[in-house]
Amino acid sequence: MARIAGVNIPIQKHTWVGLTHIYG
Repeated sequence: MARIAGVNIPIQKHTWVGLTHIYG
């Protein structure tokens, strides 16, 4: 997972931001 996150940092960030907005 670490290697994937290292390559897809923008995607991970976008996903986390989306989850944060959904959960408030």
